[in-house]
Amino acid sequence: MKRLLVSIVCTIAVSQACASAREKNLPDTAVVDEIFAPFNGDRPGCSVGVFRNGETALLRNYGLADLATKAPLTADTVFYMASVSKQFTSLAAAKLIEDSKLGLDDDIRKWLPELPRYATPVTVRRLMNHTSGAREVLGLFSLAGTQSYETLMPPEVLRMMVRQKSLNFTPGAQYTYSNGGYFLLAQVVERAAGERFDEFARKRILEPLGMKSSYFRYGANPGGANLAHGYVRDGAGYAVRDTYPGFSGSGGLMSSVNDMAKYDHDFHVGHKIWTEKTRQIMLTPGVLNDGKLIDAGNGLSYASGLRVGTLRGQPIVEHSGGHAAFTSNYMTFPKLKASVVSICNIADNPGGYNLRVVEALYPKAFSGPKPKPEERVKPADTRQPIPADTLTALGVGTALYRSEEIDADYRFMRDGDSLAVDVFSDFVSGGRPEGFSGILLDSPDVLRGEFGKLRLERGADNAITGFVLETGRLEGGVKFTRVAP
Repeated sequence: MKRLLVSIVCTIAVSQACASAREKNLPDTAVVDEIFAPFNGDRPGCSVGVFRNGETALLRNYGLADLATKAPLTADTVFYMASVSKQFTSLAAAKLIEDSKLGLDDDIRKWLPELPRYATPVTVRRLMNHTSGAREVLGLFSLAGTQSYETLMPPEVLRMMVRQKSLNFTPGAQYTYSNGGYFLLAQVVERAAGERFDEFARKRILEPLGMKSSYFRYGANPGGANLAHGYVRDGAGYAVRDTYPGFSGSGGLMSSVNDMAKYDHDFHVGHKIWTEKTRQIMLTPGVLNDGKLIDAGNGLSYASGLRVGTLRGQPIVEHSGGHAAFTSNYMTFPKLKASVVSICNIADNPGGYNLRVVEALYPKAFSGPKPKPEERVKPADTRQPIPADTLTALGVGTALYRSEEIDADYRFMRDGDSLAVDVFSDFVSGGRPEGFSGILLDSPDVLRGEFGKLRLERGADNAITGFVLETGRLEGGVKFTRVAP
């Protein structure tokens, strides 16, 4: 009888252990495999981690880290994380705020006095929630002729931001996503901490969490056996595109799925970095000057390097990243204590895949209709050839136009029936930068090409004295003045 009782107890214990294992390993591998099926095979792909209660529930890898050597992606493969980095930059600021070494409402000129004195001060809080009005630094360098950002170092990036004598808008008036703002936030952290940003982030965030493969970029291109190469589609195949900025703040984090598992554990369970004070700083939605919450799309707001809110009845915290060939997304549902991270070495939409994974694993947890994908209708091209008198007035082939804001000169050149621009600056690596062609007349005294819209300015004698170049995230445009002949 005693042996029978022991046997029954053991059977119950084993059954409970199996039930616990099934609960812990909730994700159905086949479901996740089906969602990420487009990335299978000898092609670039994605590494995926599914986490529950701060623990790893599933790791899956689809595709190759290196097409030349056929090295597969693994959970330890290191990728460029792009804008998923922003939450780590805000975390670094939050640690200094906890230490009383930095204030959310500090005027950033307290730390970066070389910046212009704007009519309305820019605060740390405004940088963290993209309401600062800081200009888009990658766009500025692109207009200056930069084709590869991997050689850019923090000192020259800061000089570019110092050249901007005005903001896109009054701080707090609106929300506009800005990589320039997050670069400045990293510089504020560096000055307040008294050490380089990448070093401070390593000591205060990455090392305490045990993220041993992770680091913020500073200068030289990363290497190592576990590094994922980035790829872009090139006809029927793929071309290597390992081009990502050499500076950090807006991006710069190199990480892996296994390291992101440690980050997720701290968010839900460990709270070594994600303390109560830090959570309050990081997860409080930003507000505009009129008291309205920031609208960051899909009904979500923006906090500190994170989109926050409720999606289909579930609280959500998430952020995506993308630069050239690398795309990433970290998404967590605090009420479900469920998270998914996808990191890809091909341009795609990992956030969409992550959401599908969570919806499939928790079908009863979500209410209401699924958000409809945004339909982007490409407007008809109604541009016309540029009139001869305008071509003459522009001084095509001879006249130079200078922008002090980007430290570059432009010269218009004939390009078939349209115009192209030759760019002269220290950032041009050779030849005409991609996209600076196909310029036609959009409306009277307004020209438009791939890189933006040019509003011509005329003097008293009707001569063209310059123009304002308008493009995305550079509201108000970049001013060019005719300097010769």
